[in-house]
Amino acid sequence: MARRALLWVLMAAYLLFWVGGIISYVFLDALPAAADWAAPMFLTLAAAGVLASSPLRDWPFLWAAGVIGFASELSGLSIHIPYGPYHYTDTLQPQIAGSPLVMIAAWMVLIAYVRQHTVSWRIPFTAVAVLGALWMTAIDLVIDPLAAGPLNYWAWVHEGLYYGIPFTNFVGWFVVSLVIFLIWKPHPARNPWAVWIGWSVILFFTIIAFGYRYWIPGVIGLALIAIDISLLRQSPGEVPGREGRAGAASGAPTKQLQSVGASLAKPVRIAIAKITQGLEPRPSVRGGISSQLTL
Repeated sequence: MARRALLWVLMAAYLLFWVGGIISYVFLDALPAAADWAAPMFLTLAAAGVLASSPLRDWPFLWAAGVIGFASELSGLSIHIPYGPYHYTDTLQPQIAGSPLVMIAAWMVLIAYVRQHTVSWRIPFTAVAVLGALWMTAIDLVIDPLAAGPLNYWAWVHEGLYYGIPFTNFVGWFVVSLVIFLIWKPHPARNPWAVWIGWSVILFFTIIAFGYRYWIPGVIGLALIAIDISLLRQSPGEVPGREGRAGAASGAPTKQLQSVGASLAKPVRIAIAKITQGLEPRPSVRGGISSQLTL
Protein backbone atom coordinates (compact mmCIF):
# COMPACT_ATOMS: atom_id res chain seq x y z
CA MET A 1 0.00 0.00 0.00
CA ALA A 2 2.84 2.37 0.88
CA ARG A 3 4.56 1.58 -2.40
CA ARG A 4 1.44 2.40 -4.38
CA ALA A 5 1.04 5.66 -2.48
CA LEU A 6 4.67 6.53 -3.27
CA LEU A 7 4.04 5.76 -6.94
CA TRP A 8 1.07 8.11 -7.10
CA VAL A 9 3.05 10.89 -5.39
CA LEU A 10 5.87 10.45 -7.90
CA MET A 11 3.47 10.44 -10.83
CA ALA A 12 1.67 13.55 -9.57
CA ALA A 13 5.02 15.36 -9.38
CA TYR A 14 6.00 14.00 -12.81
CA LEU A 15 2.72 15.24 -14.29
CA LEU A 16 3.37 18.69 -12.83
CA PHE A 17 6.79 18.85 -14.47
CA TRP A 18 5.39 17.44 -17.73
CA VAL A 19 2.76 20.16 -18.00
CA GLY A 20 5.25 22.82 -16.86
CA GLY A 21 7.72 21.73 -19.52
CA ILE A 22 5.13 21.94 -22.29
CA ILE A 23 4.06 25.41 -21.16
CA SER A 24 7.67 26.60 -20.89
CA TYR A 25 8.92 25.31 -24.23
CA VAL A 26 5.80 25.84 -26.36
CA PHE A 27 4.51 29.08 -24.85
CA LEU A 28 7.63 30.69 -23.37
CA ASP A 29 10.21 29.23 -25.83
CA ALA A 30 12.44 27.99 -22.97
CA LEU A 31 12.58 27.17 -19.29
CA PRO A 32 12.93 30.17 -16.97
CA ALA A 33 16.58 30.98 -16.22
CA ALA A 34 16.22 29.88 -12.61
CA ALA A 35 14.63 26.54 -13.53
CA ASP A 36 17.55 24.72 -15.16
CA TRP A 37 17.11 22.01 -12.54
CA ALA A 38 13.65 21.20 -13.89
CA ALA A 39 14.80 19.15 -16.90
CA PRO A 40 16.95 16.73 -14.85
CA MET A 41 14.19 16.48 -12.25
CA PHE A 42 11.63 15.63 -14.95
CA LEU A 43 13.68 12.64 -16.12
CA THR A 44 14.56 11.62 -12.55
CA LEU A 45 10.89 11.48 -11.59
CA ALA A 46 10.15 9.42 -14.70
CA ALA A 47 12.82 6.88 -13.75
CA ALA A 48 11.68 6.85 -10.12
CA GLY A 49 8.17 6.04 -11.34
CA VAL A 50 9.47 3.14 -13.43
CA LEU A 51 11.42 1.74 -10.47
CA ALA A 52 8.59 2.23 -7.99
CA SER A 53 6.16 0.38 -10.25
CA SER A 54 8.55 -2.48 -11.12
CA PRO A 55 9.10 -5.62 -9.03
CA LEU A 56 12.52 -5.93 -7.45
CA ARG A 57 13.45 -8.80 -9.74
CA ASP A 58 13.46 -6.37 -12.68
CA TRP A 59 15.60 -3.74 -10.95
CA PRO A 60 18.99 -5.28 -11.93
CA PHE A 61 18.03 -5.09 -15.61
CA LEU A 62 16.66 -1.56 -15.28
CA TRP A 63 19.83 -0.36 -13.58
CA ALA A 64 21.96 -2.26 -16.10
CA ALA A 65 20.17 -0.43 -18.91
CA GLY A 66 20.86 2.91 -17.26
CA VAL A 67 24.48 2.17 -16.44
CA ILE A 68 25.30 0.73 -19.87
CA GLY A 69 23.68 3.75 -21.51
CA PHE A 70 25.62 6.11 -19.24
CA ALA A 71 28.88 4.24 -19.92
CA SER A 72 28.28 4.67 -23.65
CA GLU A 73 27.90 8.41 -23.06
CA LEU A 74 31.24 8.51 -21.23
CA SER A 75 32.84 6.57 -24.07
CA GLY A 76 31.28 8.88 -26.63
CA LEU A 77 32.64 11.94 -24.86
CA SER A 78 36.16 10.60 -24.34
CA ILE A 79 36.92 8.58 -27.51
CA HIS A 80 33.90 9.53 -29.69
CA ILE A 81 32.66 5.92 -29.84
CA PRO A 82 29.90 4.96 -30.52
CA TYR A 83 28.13 8.24 -31.33
CA GLY A 84 30.78 10.50 -32.80
CA PRO A 85 32.28 13.67 -31.29
CA TYR A 86 29.90 15.76 -29.19
CA HIS A 87 29.76 17.46 -25.81
CA TYR A 88 27.14 18.29 -23.22
CA THR A 89 26.29 21.84 -22.27
CA ASP A 90 25.78 23.00 -18.69
CA THR A 91 22.00 22.59 -18.96
CA LEU A 92 21.80 19.12 -17.41
CA GLN A 93 23.45 18.91 -14.00
CA PRO A 94 25.15 17.30 -12.10
CA GLN A 95 27.72 15.77 -14.42
CA ILE A 96 30.48 13.17 -14.16
CA ALA A 97 33.33 13.47 -16.68
CA GLY A 98 31.14 15.79 -18.74
CA SER A 99 28.12 13.47 -18.87
CA PRO A 100 24.94 14.30 -16.91
CA LEU A 101 24.01 11.69 -14.32
CA VAL A 102 20.38 12.01 -15.37
CA MET A 103 21.23 10.16 -18.59
CA ILE A 104 21.05 7.00 -16.48
CA ALA A 105 17.40 7.82 -15.88
CA ALA A 106 16.77 8.64 -19.55
CA TRP A 107 18.14 5.31 -20.76
CA MET A 108 16.29 3.41 -18.05
CA VAL A 109 12.92 4.96 -18.88
CA LEU A 110 13.11 4.47 -22.65
CA ILE A 111 14.52 0.92 -22.50
CA ALA A 112 11.86 -0.10 -19.95
CA TYR A 113 9.14 1.36 -22.16
CA VAL A 114 10.22 -0.50 -25.30
CA ARG A 115 10.96 -3.74 -23.40
CA GLN A 116 7.42 -3.77 -22.03
CA HIS A 117 6.03 -3.84 -25.56
CA THR A 118 8.40 -6.57 -26.73
CA VAL A 119 7.22 -8.99 -24.03
CA SER A 120 4.20 -10.05 -26.08
CA TRP A 121 6.03 -10.46 -29.39
CA ARG A 122 6.02 -14.09 -30.53
CA ILE A 123 9.24 -13.97 -32.54
CA PRO A 124 12.82 -15.18 -31.87
CA PHE A 125 14.57 -13.29 -29.10
CA THR A 126 17.31 -11.97 -31.40
CA ALA A 127 14.66 -10.45 -33.64
CA VAL A 128 13.03 -8.91 -30.56
CA ALA A 129 16.35 -7.29 -29.61
CA VAL A 130 16.92 -5.94 -33.12
CA LEU A 131 13.40 -4.51 -33.43
CA GLY A 132 13.65 -3.04 -29.93
CA ALA A 133 16.92 -1.34 -30.88
CA LEU A 134 15.30 0.05 -34.04
CA TRP A 135 12.43 1.38 -31.93
CA MET A 136 14.91 3.11 -29.61
CA THR A 137 16.65 4.63 -32.64
CA ALA A 138 13.32 5.92 -33.94
CA ILE A 139 12.70 7.57 -30.56
CA ASP A 140 16.06 9.30 -30.85
CA LEU A 141 14.99 10.68 -34.24
CA VAL A 142 12.39 12.61 -32.24
CA ILE A 143 14.47 13.60 -29.20
CA ASP A 144 17.94 14.38 -30.56
CA PRO A 145 17.02 17.26 -32.91
CA LEU A 146 15.42 19.07 -29.98
CA ALA A 147 18.02 18.16 -27.36
CA ALA A 148 20.89 19.25 -29.61
CA GLY A 149 18.93 22.25 -30.87
CA PRO A 150 16.50 24.51 -29.00
CA LEU A 151 16.70 22.63 -25.69
CA ASN A 152 20.51 23.01 -25.67
CA TYR A 153 21.29 19.75 -23.85
CA TRP A 154 24.29 18.84 -26.02
CA ALA A 155 26.05 19.90 -29.22
CA TRP A 156 27.69 18.02 -32.09
CA VAL A 157 31.19 18.83 -33.27
CA HIS A 158 30.52 17.78 -36.87
CA GLU A 159 27.04 18.49 -38.13
CA GLY A 160 25.09 15.97 -40.14
CA LEU A 161 22.18 16.25 -42.57
CA TYR A 162 19.39 15.46 -40.11
CA TYR A 163 18.97 18.66 -38.10
CA GLY A 164 22.73 18.85 -37.67
CA ILE A 165 22.99 15.33 -36.21
CA PRO A 166 25.58 12.95 -37.71
CA PHE A 167 24.53 9.51 -38.91
CA THR A 168 27.00 7.91 -36.50
CA ASN A 169 24.80 8.99 -33.59
CA PHE A 170 21.92 6.80 -34.75
CA VAL A 171 24.25 3.88 -35.42
CA GLY A 172 25.52 4.28 -31.86
CA TRP A 173 21.99 4.39 -30.45
CA PHE A 174 21.11 1.21 -32.30
CA VAL A 175 24.24 -0.66 -31.17
CA VAL A 176 23.99 0.35 -27.50
CA SER A 177 20.27 -0.41 -27.39
CA LEU A 178 20.86 -3.78 -29.06
CA VAL A 179 23.44 -4.72 -26.42
CA ILE A 180 21.03 -3.80 -23.62
CA PHE A 181 18.14 -5.77 -25.12
CA LEU A 182 20.35 -8.81 -25.68
CA ILE A 183 21.31 -8.72 -22.01
CA TRP A 184 17.69 -8.29 -20.85
CA LYS A 185 16.54 -11.72 -22.04
CA PRO A 186 14.22 -12.68 -19.14
CA HIS A 187 10.69 -11.37 -19.60
CA PRO A 188 10.04 -8.39 -17.34
CA ALA A 189 6.88 -8.28 -15.28
CA ARG A 190 3.98 -6.48 -16.91
CA ASN A 191 4.25 -2.85 -15.89
CA PRO A 192 1.61 -0.53 -17.40
CA TRP A 193 3.20 2.45 -15.66
CA ALA A 194 6.48 1.95 -17.54
CA VAL A 195 4.48 2.00 -20.78
CA TRP A 196 2.55 5.12 -19.79
CA ILE A 197 5.68 6.99 -18.65
CA GLY A 198 7.60 6.16 -21.83
CA TRP A 199 4.61 7.13 -23.98
CA SER A 200 4.29 10.44 -22.16
CA VAL A 201 7.98 11.23 -22.73
CA ILE A 202 7.57 10.66 -26.48
CA LEU A 203 4.41 12.79 -26.49
CA PHE A 204 6.30 15.50 -24.58
CA PHE A 205 9.02 15.79 -27.21
CA THR A 206 6.54 15.40 -30.08
CA ILE A 207 4.53 18.42 -28.94
CA ILE A 208 7.71 20.46 -28.49
CA ALA A 209 8.89 19.39 -31.96
CA PHE A 210 5.75 20.80 -33.55
CA GLY A 211 6.08 23.90 -31.39
CA TYR A 212 9.51 24.56 -32.89
CA ARG A 213 8.38 23.63 -36.41
CA TYR A 214 10.52 20.52 -36.44
CA TRP A 215 8.11 18.69 -38.71
CA ILE A 216 9.93 15.42 -39.33
CA PRO A 217 10.62 14.66 -35.63
CA GLY A 218 7.02 15.63 -34.87
CA VAL A 219 5.58 13.30 -37.49
CA ILE A 220 7.85 10.47 -36.36
CA GLY A 221 6.68 11.07 -32.80
CA LEU A 222 3.04 10.85 -33.88
CA ALA A 223 3.80 7.61 -35.73
CA LEU A 224 5.42 6.11 -32.63
CA ILE A 225 2.44 7.12 -30.51
CA ALA A 226 0.07 5.54 -33.05
CA ILE A 227 2.08 2.31 -32.98
CA ASP A 228 2.02 2.39 -29.18
CA ILE A 229 -1.77 2.72 -29.10
CA SER A 230 -2.16 -0.08 -31.64
CA LEU A 231 0.03 -2.42 -29.59
CA LEU A 232 -1.82 -1.59 -26.39
CA ARG A 233 -5.11 -2.55 -28.03
CA GLN A 234 -3.62 -5.88 -29.00
CA SER A 235 -2.16 -6.45 -25.50
CA PRO A 236 -4.93 -5.62 -22.99
CA GLY A 237 -2.76 -6.85 -20.15
CA GLU A 238 -0.60 -3.75 -20.52
CA VAL A 239 -3.42 -1.28 -20.11
CA PRO A 240 -3.10 0.58 -16.80
CA GLY A 241 -5.93 -0.31 -14.48
CA ARG A 242 -5.57 -4.06 -14.98
CA GLU A 243 -3.34 -6.05 -12.70
CA GLY A 244 -0.40 -7.70 -14.39
CA ARG A 245 2.44 -9.82 -13.14
CA ALA A 246 4.10 -6.75 -11.67
CA GLY A 247 1.82 -6.98 -8.68
CA ALA A 248 -0.18 -4.43 -6.77
CA ALA A 249 2.30 -1.59 -7.15
CA SER A 250 1.77 -1.38 -10.90
CA GLY A 251 -1.99 -1.64 -10.85
CA ALA A 252 -3.55 1.77 -11.46
CA PRO A 253 -7.30 2.20 -10.90
CA THR A 254 -8.89 2.99 -14.25
CA LYS A 255 -10.84 6.03 -13.07
CA GLN A 256 -7.73 7.57 -11.51
CA LEU A 257 -5.73 6.99 -14.69
CA GLN A 258 -8.48 8.57 -16.75
CA SER A 259 -8.22 11.65 -14.55
CA VAL A 260 -4.49 11.77 -15.27
CA GLY A 261 -5.25 11.55 -18.98
CA ALA A 262 -7.78 14.34 -18.68
CA SER A 263 -5.17 16.49 -16.95
CA LEU A 264 -2.78 15.92 -19.85
CA ALA A 265 -5.43 16.50 -22.49
CA LYS A 266 -6.03 20.20 -21.79
CA PRO A 267 -2.41 21.44 -22.13
CA VAL A 268 -1.97 19.21 -25.16
CA ARG A 269 -5.04 20.71 -26.86
CA ILE A 270 -3.90 24.24 -26.02
CA ALA A 271 -0.38 23.55 -27.29
CA ILE A 272 -1.65 22.08 -30.55
CA ALA A 273 -4.03 25.01 -31.01
CA LYS A 274 -1.18 27.47 -30.60
CA ILE A 275 1.05 25.53 -32.95
CA THR A 276 -1.59 25.57 -35.68
CA GLN A 277 -2.49 29.25 -35.35
CA GLY A 278 0.28 30.47 -37.62
CA LEU A 279 3.15 31.09 -35.25
CA GLU A 280 6.12 32.99 -36.60
CA PRO A 281 8.78 30.62 -37.94
CA ARG A 282 11.55 29.95 -35.45
CA PRO A 283 15.10 30.14 -36.76
CA SER A 284 16.98 26.90 -37.17
CA VAL A 285 19.94 26.38 -34.86
CA ARG A 286 21.45 23.63 -36.96
CA GLY A 287 22.57 23.16 -40.51
CA GLY A 288 21.54 20.41 -42.93
CA ILE A 289 17.93 19.78 -43.82
CA SER A 290 16.72 21.46 -40.61
CA SER A 291 17.12 24.85 -42.26
CA GLN A 292 14.42 23.85 -44.74
CA LEU A 293 12.13 21.88 -42.46
CA THR A 294 11.66 24.24 -39.52
CA LEU A 295 9.95 26.96 -41.53
